[in-house]
Amino acid sequence: MRKQKSFLDLSESQKYRRLKKIRLQFNSSGSTAGELDALPNHSTGVVDALPNHSTGDVDALPNHFDEIDVAHLHSPSEHTDILPSVTDLPSTPVVDNDQSPERDIARGTLEPQFHANESQLKNALAHWSIENNVAHSTVDKLLKILVSEGKLEGLPTTARALLCTPRSNNLKKTSCGEYLHYGLKKALGEQLQKVDSDCFSDVIEIDLNIDGLPLAKSSRSVFWAILGRIYCKKVQLSPFVIGVHHSYGKLTLTPQELLKELVEEFKMLQESGFQNDKKSFGIKIRAIICDTPARSFVTATKGHMGFNCCGKCIQKGYESNHRIILSDLNCQLRTDESFRCRADIGHHVGVSPFEEIAELGMVSQFPLDYMHLVCLGVMKKLLLLWRKGNAELKLPPRRRECLSRRLISVASWIGVEFARKTRNFDDVCRYKATEFRLFLLYVGPSLLHNYLPEKYLRHFLCLHVAISILCDEVNCIVYNEYARSLLMYFVKSFSKLYGKEALTYNVHNLIHLANDVKGLGCPLDAFSAFPFENHLGVMKRALRKQVKPLSQLHNRLHEKSMLKKPEGHPIKKYPIMLKPLNKKIAGLCAAYEKLEFNHFVLSSKSTANNCCFLRTKELVKIAVIGVKNDTPVVIGNVLEESESMPFYPLDSRSLDIHVGGKWSTEKIINVDQILSKAIRLPYSSEKVCYFPLLHTHTA
Repeated sequence: MRKQKSFLDLSESQKYRRLKKIRLQFNSSGSTAGELDALPNHSTGVVDALPNHSTGDVDALPNHFDEIDVAHLHSPSEHTDILPSVTDLPSTPVVDNDQSPERDIARGTLEPQFHANESQLKNALAHWSIENNVAHSTVDKLLKILVSEGKLEGLPTTARALLCTPRSNNLKKTSCGEYLHYGLKKALGEQLQKVDSDCFSDVIEIDLNIDGLPLAKSSRSVFWAILGRIYCKKVQLSPFVIGVHHSYGKLTLTPQELLKELVEEFKMLQESGFQNDKKSFGIKIRAIICDTPARSFVTATKGHMGFNCCGKCIQKGYESNHRIILSDLNCQLRTDESFRCRADIGHHVGVSPFEEIAELGMVSQFPLDYMHLVCLGVMKKLLLLWRKGNAELKLPPRRRECLSRRLISVASWIGVEFARKTRNFDDVCRYKATEFRLFLLYVGPSLLHNYLPEKYLRHFLCLHVAISILCDEVNCIVYNEYARSLLMYFVKSFSKLYGKEALTYNVHNLIHLANDVKGLGCPLDAFSAFPFENHLGVMKRALRKQVKPLSQLHNRLHEKSMLKKPEGHPIKKYPIMLKPLNKKIAGLCAAYEKLEFNHFVLSSKSTANNCCFLRTKELVKIAVIGVKNDTPVVIGNVLEESESMPFYPLDSRSLDIHVGGKWSTEKIINVDQILSKAIRLPYSSEKVCYFPLLHTHTA
């Protein structure tokens, strides 16, 4: 038989386990306090050494005695060295450092500790359920398991109780469906809880978006959503829901029915102000961003198939081959005053509810949306003409196949900031707006010189340069007039290259795009529909089935509003270094693989993510990311010599677009000198071109 270790030779954890074993054997054998007196004398040494406890009070013994092995106590002759004598015991009790849940259960103290963290657990489960869009039935099953198997009786047993799902809603019947008004004031209060109110001045500027959302391909169920978004240069906030209308089939609702509650609530907030955390804010509409059908609906004006359809100038179009053609480039511009006094009566079909807001410019504050106008409009039109236009325009089949292969190969060069990569040229009809933007700003100029005739290439590059300027937060103001002249030339040449019938609404409105940028004082992406379109997708994914979609949306919005902000959730302070490397680099304290900024990510391991621009406009290719003397730094090569892109209307290097080049030796650069990311793309078999990744500036 294996000899057991002496008690004094055991570690603290081993002593605890041996004593625990004895306690369990006492409980299972039904021993009483009286039986303890019959134990051999060598056990009393343990008892006497424990302060302020008697041998009859077994339950009051400290935990280091509670589990003494009974078998050892009844055979002293064989194991006289198992229990220490009084003199061998320490003068003070053993300190218990075990904080495991099993020890809490043995002590009977788990239940109080659970109650202390019950609200945190419930809040964490609620966040998990809403952020992952988990169905209520799945949450119900999880809660039942936690309550029955985990002995967590304090948790609710249903998802409705956990998420505070409402039992009723405030839907209102309309002439063709139902309307839910969530509320501008309520939504603003929820948004301001996410950020520090010091980020805003005395006036909160908001952007509005009105758009339709088909809910299914198999039915005519459709949402008309009124979304809002707080405009702030310091932080980027997500859009929020103000009101939603649901109907089946074509919308027969009037603008007054859809917008009545929004306009009334905004006028009330405009007069009384908005209170948040004992601070009062004024409220102002900065811009109302819509596509063409939605804008004509809410402004009660002619649509894109009307003769007086242009919302920026008074030009009257003419019909040709079932299209409205707008060929004049120098028509008189509309103004906010001329709109309200009905100077062009043929442009109006009614009175817009937004005209009740006195300070709202019905022309200047309804900017053109470049997501629909340029990306889904003009850029898609050009690609379709090159793919299946007339014999003079379209690319030969062999060139189309070659271009498709190049586009697929370029996908590995695209950075992590792009949700969609390049794909087959024959799938152009299925491209999304982000794919058209990627082609227009980056991929097209780097590839098309091998496939398009020179006159078509130069014409396309005029559009590329103009939109690149208007998307840059600095150049959009400095070079605004130059971008406008390029767009005027592009529209004027469009009829010569593609025919007069191509001068439709979208192409014509390019000449007004620079004026909207100048009027609002910000780049195109600051008033585009991209974030609103993304939020419409979030709304659609929140629906679990096709029955009562508006009630489902109301429940999801209420559940989200009831969430408490998770405690101890740290606010990210950029830049952040990620993925430490297990290697030492001379001169650095530590090395990392990734460097994360607010709007982009750099990596020393990926050629698609290792280039950036400094505040001095220098282009750097990063080799190492690390820390030197407690300061984040990068080690890389600086571009010293490069070429301008051919066929450009100006020197491309003035827009930070470079081809090829000579690199310097490696240099150490502080991270705070990085301004934006650069995207590198293949230009030819030997050369690479570099573009600034727009709308990713750190300052």
